[in-house]
Amino acid sequence: MFYGTDTIFQCIGCGNLVARPTLLSGSDNGKLVYSDTNVWTPMMPKYPQVVICRKCGSVLWLNKMEGFSSIEWEKTYQNTDSEKKQFMEFLNIKEYFSILENIENLTTEDEIFIRTCIIWEYNDRVRTEKEQSESIPYLLNRKYHGHERVRTEEEQFESVSDKLLWSENVECLKKLLHNKEDDWKVLLADLYRYTLDFEISHEIITSIVNPEYEWIKPQFEEEIRKKNGIVFQLISNVE
Repeated sequence: MFYGTDTIFQCIGCGNLVARPTLLSGSDNGKLVYSDTNVWTPMMPKYPQVVICRKCGSVLWLNKMEGFSSIEWEKTYQNTDSEKKQFMEFLNIKEYFSILENIENLTTEDEIFIRTCIIWEYNDRVRTEKEQSESIPYLLNRKYHGHERVRTEEEQFESVSDKLLWSENVECLKKLLHNKEDDWKVLLADLYRYTLDFEISHEIITSIVNPEYEWIKPQFEEEIRKKNGIVFQLISNVE
């Protein structure tokens, strides 16, 4: 895994600089795939698509912004503040929810993305210790935001209100994903497992017609049979 020069983004609100590392080469060795569609690849770390400016609080969708290499930025703009740039970090659950407070500013796809990130953050609390120890250290600025890495469903939520927020997000995401294509049905089936609606989950996962997902179906059916209501790791049968 080799990194190149940083990519620089400028905050649309205050001009603050946000830096993202550039990966020159990587490998998918050790890739972990989960039922919530999250994928962790130790040698190809994830980068946040959306961040919050630490200076003015603006929401920055980096995948929609033009970035510059740090060398190009220095040469073109000769910005003396470049050494003070903010390095991007993944948002925490509270920050993701804060973006939804201005939902009128979001497209449907943006809302789906934010709500999916919230699901991933909650699920991070119950992924097994072995999975965490193998993958988390390689994730860019991946933080657990003060939460301990737990393993039981009962410990997934910090309080009754925390679980209520999670539940409301799950229900909203279900509605957004209904009638979506096969690529979203895996996550939708997982959401119904979380709320213990196993029959609906089974109907959704077996309705997928894309042959690329055939290897997933038996694993979902097994977890549904066991009435497992939390995220699980998918094991690929491809050598």
